[in-house]
Amino acid sequence: MSSHIPHVIAYHKISPHQDIGINRVHPEKFEDQINIILDCGYDPVTFSQLVYEVKPVKNPLVITFDDGYESVYQNAFPILKKHNIPAVVFVISNFVGDINNWESFSIQRRFRHLTHNQIIDLHKSGWEIGSHSKNHPYLPALPEQKIKDEIRGSKEFIEDIIQDRVISFCYPYGRYNQQIIKVVKDAGYIYATCNVRLFKNEVTAWNLERRSIYYTDTEASFKQKLKHSRKQLDFSLLKEWIIQRGTIPGVAVNKFHNLKY
Repeated sequence: MSSHIPHVIAYHKISPHQDIGINRVHPEKFEDQINIILDCGYDPVTFSQLVYEVKPVKNPLVITFDDGYESVYQNAFPILKKHNIPAVVFVISNFVGDINNWESFSIQRRFRHLTHNQIIDLHKSGWEIGSHSKNHPYLPALPEQKIKDEIRGSKEFIEDIIQDRVISFCYPYGRYNQQIIKVVKDAGYIYATCNVRLFKNEVTAWNLERRSIYYTDTEASFKQKLKHSRKQLDFSLLKEWIIQRGTIPGVAVNKFHNLKY
């Protein structure tokens, strides 16, 4: 693994409160997982550190948070700060400071996204702020101009908040195609993350697989995700691939959702 192609893991909500679905991790469990990361000899870094810092990183691991929920600031930030660990949070720019009504199913609890001031505080503390589009749409279903607006517009919005360059992008629903990759490159992003694939494709900085961490993960499955060996198809990879295919109904509903275009 090159120092410029790091291993990536992805969280969503870090919260003690119950939620429908499996994208929530309890803060105590999260801290246990951080200790496992350190015990396994990983060097937690941001994408920006890989690009701009001269010091080589032997075993880089990028800890990311999809969607930019406020619980990340409230619960994950203090834990990582205690361990002096930076992370990357991917923000949905049109929902900064708003609730997650971009999600399809009304039976879900509503959660607030990071505010402007919280984003600035994270950035000043060494976190990297990446983009997760403007509205979290299914990009492959959009016309080219909408794709460009989602990818470029979110970048410009976040850069205006943090007064710094945004170099990382997370594909909504983890899905992309070659046209979308080209738009991401042309917009000036240096890294982009996606869902796991069952069969190995060429790995580049613009299709970095991230291993998603769920409420259901045990210590053993978490350690397996940290290894992320592609020499064989392990059960945790297959299970994650199946879970991520479960987002397809949400994608279908969101196509008719009243997004903030």
